[in-house]
Amino acid sequence: MSIVGLIFSMLYVLVSFLSFVLAYMAGRGGDHKGWFVFLQLPIALQCGLVDALVHKFGFKVPLHKISWFWAYVLFWVPTLCGFYYLGWLIEKLL
Repeated sequence: MSIVGLIFSMLYVLVSFLSFVLAYMAGRGGDHKGWFVFLQLPIALQCGLVDALVHKFGFKVPLHKISWFWAYVLFWVPTLCGFYYLGWLIEKLL
């Protein structure tokens, strides 16, 4: 078990949880754009990277058609694992 990996993963979970809380607060206030932006924050970079790679190679992947649940399954979970293994690698190298 990697302590550094757990710390990296927990920081990502904390930032994601904060984004969910802010999205909930924005949604309750009627700010739908704020709700969308805060829900998008934890997975925006991953979605952008996949979208850029898809367009570069000419594939058609309609990311705008998947639900928030599947977006988080496809992007958030692997990122969480990636942060853990990044911490594990740093711990092994040090």
